[in-house]
Amino acid sequence: MPSERADDYTQGLRTERALAWLVAIPDPIDRVRSADALAEHARSVQGDIGRVRRQAIYEATLRPGHTGESVAAELGISAKAVSAAVSASRSQDRQLFRSALEILMRPGVSDVPADQLAPGLRARDVLVQARVLLRGCGSYNAETINDDEYAVLEQSEDRARRIQRSAGVEAPSPAGESTDEDHVPEAMRNAAAVFAVLPGILPLHFGTPNIQESPDRSGLWSIGWQILPAEEGVGEYYAGPHRDGWVATEYLIWFVRDLARGGYGIWSDVFALPPFMNEPGTSLYFSIQGDLNAEKPITPDQFVRDLRRSWVDQQTGFMDLDWPKPPAADFEAS
Repeated sequence: MPSERADDYTQGLRTERALAWLVAIPDPIDRVRSADALAEHARSVQGDIGRVRRQAIYEATLRPGHTGESVAAELGISAKAVSAAVSASRSQDRQLFRSALEILMRPGVSDVPADQLAPGLRARDVLVQARVLLRGCGSYNAETINDDEYAVLEQSEDRARRIQRSAGVEAPSPAGESTDEDHVPEAMRNAAAVFAVLPGILPLHFGTPNIQESPDRSGLWSIGWQILPAEEGVGEYYAGPHRDGWVATEYLIWFVRDLARGGYGIWSDVFALPPFMNEPGTSLYFSIQGDLNAEKPITPDQFVRDLRRSWVDQQTGFMDLDWPKPPAADFEAS
């Protein structure tokens, strides 16, 4: 149905993708009706765009050392327009934070005593409200609230963190729990360096064998990753998977399967956490596992060495990458 496809436009797809879909509709009458439906959705989303713009202007004034006048000069708009945006957005934030604090102050909801949350209700400064709110959101019992109240707390917590980041109170948190080199096992450092250059994916896990495991699992090593969303700052549910990440994952799964067909003890897997416990579109997780106890084992270093050779030397990769320098063992094996 045209309305179903057009609704995707309001959920964050780029204009170019929406237009490409319209052009591809073969029936001219269906194309006209779909264009009309899409245009109507485009008009309806203007209000949301205006709200986001006002919030951005407001957050710009919260930056250290900035005022309404400096933001007006920076954006090339009037001070009156900045004042109007600040007034509207601040009022919305204060009301949102008040609603969230009232939920948290109910008996049994938050571990933080109500008298310590009450100053947030009285505060006129949204930064004070945000700080108090985040303290209350740090530990609350989700079983004591309904779905609508949970949504309010989630929205208010996200908004409070954004305001604090704008004001320089809190450093931005990473988009995902990417791997830190200091936490990557020594035996997986080369693999981590290679996966760091693969486009459109977020490496999440590099595991080494555990001799305390059962005999059939004591030789397992693993690499896990997720595909990034197509658009920065927008989840996969709205923007879809990153094009390069999708193709890189496709390549990795093909390459692993090719090695397995050659007799190596290696395989790929995919799994997801319960979607009702997570944000839709964020739970799909890919992994590669190798068994050093297999009849024909392959080590992580051998795997990424052969991956690089297949991609570069055999010219099967789909794009040029800035590969890390191979370890000395690779030169000896060449």
